[in-house]
Amino acid sequence: SQTSARLMERDPLRYVWTHSRGRHGLAVLLVLLLVPLLWLSLELVRALADDAALGRAFAGGRSEAPLLALAVPLPQALGGRWTLFEGIPLGRDAFFVAGCAALAGLLVLRAAIGGGLRSLGAGIAVDLAGRLRATLLDRILAARPAAKDEATAAADFVGRGVTGVMPFFGRALIAPLLAGAEIVVAVVFAAMQSLWLALAMLVAVIATLAVLPWRERAETQALSEATRAARDASGFAR
Repeated sequence: SQTSARLMERDPLRYVWTHSRGRHGLAVLLVLLLVPLLWLSLELVRALADDAALGRAFAGGRSEAPLLALAVPLPQALGGRWTLFEGIPLGRDAFFVAGCAALAGLLVLRAAIGGGLRSLGAGIAVDLAGRLRATLLDRILAARPAAKDEATAAADFVGRGVTGVMPFFGRALIAPLLAGAEIVVAVVFAAMQSLWLALAMLVAVIATLAVLPWRERAETQALSEATRAARDASGFAR
């Protein structure tokens, strides 16, 4: 049937997306919610290091400095900058304490969102693995009587293969989405601080991305072998 054919999709990423669009849509919303938290976390770390610890914001005898003053740089023709938040004026000691408390709160929120993403991934992994096993069972039951022994052997092979790639189902799309958001935020933030720092981070990211396909190759190969064995078991091999 058409549904069964889709379930035996040869492309693992397309298989994951086709059968879990709703959950991945929710994952996108969570990642979008995470982006400003990532930015604020980096800004707080910078403020605690530069402004509080090194005292740059309190240079010249200033007794107060704004915590979390946020502005977007703009061309001079548009005013030079767009102030999002003027910050909270605090003394140096209060600045440090409030900054640490705010950073701790952001870390808790990030952990909560990360937990939500992991829960989504686990649900996707269980659901898709169950779909694949159910499709395999349907095809084995429909196999020719003479192919039952081969189908049973293939079922055992596919069952082990699907179990091995369950984690891949859960993180196939969510992990790159989350990593991409973190990379973009980190590189853009670094670029606003120092161009050389941004370039160094970009080189590190490119090196990391070059290694990632080697990590995923074994899992995608296992999934491909599992789906191929399922097609062979029911006499539909191409």
